Amino acid sequence: MTRTGRVSSAHPAALVRIAALRRGVDQWALVIAETGERTRVIEARSFAAGRPRDVVAALEAGKVDRVIRLAPPARTTARIVAVPAGTPEETNAAALLLAEASLPEDIPRHRRAGGVLPDTSFDGQRAALLTAWRGVLAVDTTDEIEWDDQRWTTEIAALSFLRGRGSLAVAASRSEGAASILASGPTRAVARVLVESASDDPAWRVALGGLIAETCELVGAVPPGDLDLSRSLLLSADAMSLLRGRVQGIQTDPAWMEAYGLCVGAILASSDREAGGLALSSMTAEPPASRPPVMERASLWLSSPGNAFAVVALALLVVLLAPLGVASARYAILSAKSKGLDDQDRTRRDMEQRAALYKELGTARWPMTKLWADISSATPEGVHIEGLRLAPEQGLSLQGAAESPELLNILQSNLNATQLFDKLKIVRSETTATGVSFDLSAEVVGPHNAVAKPADDWGAKPLAVRLYGEGARNAPNDLSTPSNAEPERGDRGGRGAGRGGRNEEVGGARPAGKAIDLPGALSDEAIAALDFGKANLEWVKRKTAVGKATDASVKARLEDEMRKLDERRTKLKQSGGGT
Repeated sequence: MTRTGRVSSAHPAALVRIAALRRGVDQWALVIAETGERTRVIEARSFAAGRPRDVVAALEAGKVDRVIRLAPPARTTARIVAVPAGTPEETNAAALLLAEASLPEDIPRHRRAGGVLPDTSFDGQRAALLTAWRGVLAVDTTDEIEWDDQRWTTEIAALSFLRGRGSLAVAASRSEGAASILASGPTRAVARVLVESASDDPAWRVALGGLIAETCELVGAVPPGDLDLSRSLLLSADAMSLLRGRVQGIQTDPAWMEAYGLCVGAILASSDREAGGLALSSMTAEPPASRPPVMERASLWLSSPGNAFAVVALALLVVLLAPLGVASARYAILSAKSKGLDDQDRTRRDMEQRAALYKELGTARWPMTKLWADISSATPEGVHIEGLRLAPEQGLSLQGAAESPELLNILQSNLNATQLFDKLKIVRSETTATGVSFDLSAEVVGPHNAVAKPADDWGAKPLAVRLYGEGARNAPNDLSTPSNAEPERGDRGGRGAGRGGRNEEVGGARPAGKAIDLPGALSDEAIAALDFGKANLEWVKRKTAVGKATDASVKARLEDEMRKLDERRTKLKQSGGGT
């Protein structure tokens, strides 16, 4: 059974667990590290050859996201070329193109890699490593790891990320019969993978020393004199110091580095994106699965008689049942949307009934007494209504006189505030010697509306009280003055006081059908002696009588006295004696 690594999202985006696996002659070397801002070694273990299941169990226990395998060095090749300087994407893309064009043609494309070496440049150009792997070659080909998505790299690529800024790095093994050498000089760098054999260790050390000296001569460098050729991994002291700073948890003693150093280099390459490490560690053992185009796959699938018959049967079912399905879906949608229609119908019927009721109320007989009372309450003191007409077909028609334009404006404002009328307007406004004569019209829109607060309450404070102060009253047939008011004598054409010493000329309303007595004449001296209340009362009496007078001379006298009385009231107001 094939095992698969975890989905990368199991860790935060900046943390990835990478496992590097190297197959030696008699054992497996495994290093698991977590990469982020700094690489941290989590586990380093060795397994005996022939026990691949133990390796898979360790990968699963370590919750590995990515597995990098190191190819056998004897089956790899490498060379270094120069590429123009540029962005990491540009230089690595150029290195990959050179790898496809320059490496041996018998190596498949998925086993070639190219990438820029870290910290290596000459004369404005970057050094790029081209490497390839000819295929699996192991002591026991059945000793394989069952794990999906395994990526491969070479020992020379891992060595290039261990080298740091050192001039020489070597990985060699007599048991594997191969040596990987990476050297750099003042003007160039060289990468070599050499297959070598020796009968014993001394012969191997001699052969390896010659290969190192030859490689250093190629780059114009002097081989270090303190090389221990008995080791399988040779790195400079600067490289070892740099590794301790870059990798947390690493052990730099020779034995540990010889066992796991190349695995650490593969992890560093796989986590690198600025240089070409990611490209150098992305080779695969098998070519990527090629997926035919959709049309080709569909044609191949339909070429089977059973599949073709199933498609035809499905098409017939769709043709027969699709209309029914569409109708059913439409019915379901309409049913869901029509759930509130009954409530809407009831609401509409209620609104129609209310509209009919309001229409009937509008055409019904008006409450005339209420309307008169509302109009009376809206009429301020100093406005005299001479004619009033209310009819459903004509609305309100009102004629009168106001002592001043301000009082006419107050009347109009009060009538609007009752909310009984609409389109209220002054049809005629004429300034006279005694004030403003006007005609007013309006449409009655709410005769049944209740007036929330009358503008004036003539019942609580009648006209007599307003004119004469507290204690005055309106009798059924006359308007009484306060008890301390002096009756007017002599100036009323010989009319004396009536019953109870009350002047009849100050009389109020009279019984229906009885002729109204005309007020007597007032001299200028009598008018000048009147206070504001008496002058106002005499003016009202003459205003009422002037329309009833038939004699032109009497009518002229009354109008002349009204004018003088109005002048007297105006004078009293200006001097502060008016109310």
